[in-house]
Amino acid sequence: MSSKRIVIVALLMTLAVSGCGYPKMSPAAIEMARSLYTVCNQKRENFLTVAEEKIASLKSDGSLSDSEVSYLTNVITMAREGQWEKAMLASRQMMEDQVPH
Repeated sequence: MSSKRIVIVALLMTLAVSGCGYPKMSPAAIEMARSLYTVCNQKRENFLTVAEEKIASLKSDGSLSDSEVSYLTNVITMAREGQWEKAMLASRQMMEDQVPH
């Protein structure tokens, strides 16, 4: 198993065990999660590169934190590995965890 995959699995397991999900995210991160949800739902591989470029741009202008970049990039990694449904569910979970309970 690649080290990147191990990090993703560890992050997802930590989130599942902790029960608290993703932390509060910026509006830019939520919008990217929404976009990634659509891309993954439609399995639009050509848009993954566009998403990566947008994430880099948002990070460079300070709209995304390092942890938000990591969460979003992990979704892209899952999609690139053909785990479209898992990536789609992760992006949906990011959005759902922003709704107060």
